[in-house]
Amino acid sequence: MTENTPQNKGRSSGWLPGILLIIAGVLGLVSRYVDLTFDVGLLVLPGIGLAFLIAGLASGQRGFFVPAGILTCLGTGIILVDGPLAAASEDLQAGVVLMALGSGFIVAMLLSLVGNERPFYWALIPGGILAALGAGFVLFTQFPQFMANWGTMFVGGILVLVGIIVLIRGLAHRE
Repeated sequence: MTENTPQNKGRSSGWLPGILLIIAGVLGLVSRYVDLTFDVGLLVLPGIGLAFLIAGLASGQRGFFVPAGILTCLGTGIILVDGPLAAASEDLQAGVVLMALGSGFIVAMLLSLVGNERPFYWALIPGGILAALGAGFVLFTQFPQFMANWGTMFVGGILVLVGIIVLIRGLAHRE
């Protein structure tokens, strides 16, 4: 058994990029050349996301959890829009995809709780914003009109406030 020393750190996970590429290629080939009633191409994003999850669990490198959460959840949202929600309005479909993408960031943060390192709390910010925007699309059919008129000011104001808080906290910890 090999120790996980700085000299051997990259060796144990050197096979992971190759496995990820093989999975992506196989999914692409199957969706292109196999005639199925289900569009296998829809499984590409969740498949790559699951490969990143396996890579993260196998290597212990938590950085793999970010693409794992995002790709798996986004792919699931696309499957929903292409399948059961195919006849739904474009606003509803857009909302579902945005919520799925936002939940991907939140899942990435939850996966980062594995281990003793600091969790990826930063992922809650884009995840929460995307999920809230998606919920707006789902709940309010006039949400794009609202965003065009008032939403950009609201979102911009929130971003400025959060930026000021982050800046102040960063300066306070530096002293």
